[in-house]
Amino acid sequence: VMMSWAPEKWGNADSGGQFSSQVGKYAQGDGFSKSADGWYGLSLPGDGFLNLSASSLTSKPTETGTSYIADDQWQTPRWGGADLDRLNLAANAETGLNEQWRLYGFALWTHDESHNNTSPLLATSPNNVPSIYPNGSTPNYRFRYEDAALTLGARFNDERIGRLDISATYGRDRHDEHASNTLNPSYGSASPTRFHVVELVNEQTNLTLDYAHDLSIAGSDNPLTFSAGVAWRNERYRLRPGDASSYSFGGVSGVQIGAVQASGLTPDDAGTYTRQVSGLYLGLENQLTDKLQWGVAARSEHYSDFGSTTTGKLSARYEITPQVGVRATLNSAYRAPTLGQIGTSWTTTTNNDGSGNGLMTRILPIDHPAAQALGAEKLKPEQSTNYSVGLVLRPTEQASLTLDAYRIDIRDRILFSGGIAGPEAERILAEAGFGQYRWAQFMTNAADTRSRGIDLVGSYALDLQEHGELTLSAGYTRVRTQLDKVHANPNGFEVVTRESRGYLEHGYPDDKLIVGAVHVRGPWTISLSATRFGEYRKYAVQASNAQYDQTFSAQWIADLDIGYAATRHLKVSLGANNLFDSHPDTFDQRHLQARAQRYSHLSPAAPEGAFYYTRLTYDF
Repeated sequence: VMMSWAPEKWGNADSGGQFSSQVGKYAQGDGFSKSADGWYGLSLPGDGFLNLSASSLTSKPTETGTSYIADDQWQTPRWGGADLDRLNLAANAETGLNEQWRLYGFALWTHDESHNNTSPLLATSPNNVPSIYPNGSTPNYRFRYEDAALTLGARFNDERIGRLDISATYGRDRHDEHASNTLNPSYGSASPTRFHVVELVNEQTNLTLDYAHDLSIAGSDNPLTFSAGVAWRNERYRLRPGDASSYSFGGVSGVQIGAVQASGLTPDDAGTYTRQVSGLYLGLENQLTDKLQWGVAARSEHYSDFGSTTTGKLSARYEITPQVGVRATLNSAYRAPTLGQIGTSWTTTTNNDGSGNGLMTRILPIDHPAAQALGAEKLKPEQSTNYSVGLVLRPTEQASLTLDAYRIDIRDRILFSGGIAGPEAERILAEAGFGQYRWAQFMTNAADTRSRGIDLVGSYALDLQEHGELTLSAGYTRVRTQLDKVHANPNGFEVVTRESRGYLEHGYPDDKLIVGAVHVRGPWTISLSATRFGEYRKYAVQASNAQYDQTFSAQWIADLDIGYAATRHLKVSLGANNLFDSHPDTFDQRHLQARAQRYSHLSPAAPEGAFYYTRLTYDF
């Protein structure tokens, strides 16, 4: 469902438990964090169990920015990681009714709250109100997430009839944003300094029925596994507006309308979007011979807003020898636009025309008349085809190596359009009755893309006799995405900007290498790994500024963990993430989102550098 967390111990233990706690901070002196997690198992009647888990994390802000001169003095706003508090709870239970039926259920709940600064509101800014902030202010933004999910189900198993699984799941994700230490300058000295900005709620209800049965077939010593299932899903997405004072005009002309750094969602942006999805799948899988395994599956779905589709998958694995095997998969996929992509809308008013009339910029929902006037078309589902082939080597019991190559073609990929502005856009908007807009953006089926990649993973275990055991591992991945076709806008506006194309094709490391070693000797466990992130790039918006494109160098990150089992139950660890305090290249000032920014948000590794920690684990 929508949960992003699950406990590490998600088993069926009906007794015992574990508690673990960690504290750490960055070498630069900030970002102190403390976490605790644990699980506890209980037995239930009917050979059942109840497993309870909890996890918490508190971390202080970090600083990755730089100071600069403004208002004839040094400004030192903090730019970096947020102040974070997180709590996760989970429960997993199962019990048998008889030899054939078992009941099960699990629940997850997460609360996540973070606080961070935005760019300063300078004392001399025309959007500042000196009677409220004579020395300016640094607005603070608070994000809060609350996720919950509950699943209840029953499993039936009979050798003659087959296996049946019936389940129901409800999940809800709520996200809201608040701002403080800011103001709406159009209200003058009467402006509030705290605002509720937006609330977003996403809900899903899922009902599923899965069936599997092993069938005997002539010519094979192994059964043919037949699987089938039906599913129904209801989705609901709601956008709720912020405080009226966070977006409205308060009567003072010539200044921004809406809260500085926190313009709220307006009633026109709010809305509720729903859909129902039903599906059916069928699958066959068989170990045809000792060497050949094959499988085929098909799935048909019907969307209340996008109609019906059918996708399929074909897979095979062949062992040339016990040490050498090959595998291949061909599958198609279908992804309807999310309700968020369909309904996301946000209005920002940065100034007015001197008569109190706002000049607005807006992210438009796809069905809005203004978006359609600019050439927006009804979103189509993304469809993809995935080809993969692989080689599996097991030369000895201690060594393994896998190599997989793949290609993924995505048609009608959904992206944000480029920002549409200028005289022609204003003319179209005015003729459609939306002359108050000066800039607009919307989701669109922007392009067809193709991704090609390889994944190489290997491991080797050595028995060092009296010196313990050593496991060596390595992994390498390389992927390249390219735009095969950009879909034109009916009015000729730019759909994929040079900058956004750069994000898709080069905005991530072109390859990644991980090498590691784990040495176990008696009570000691030492884990060392090194990761190399390849080059990536940031493109300027306009081709005329191509000389400002920036290529970021490859970066190595080393991690070390030293653990000591003091007793059978107690283990203590000391470790470091980014042991040698590596940092990414600094950001070219021409690309900065804010003057205090030092590193690109594209950086694959935390720019704070080395993080040192100690961890205690107790099993009972």
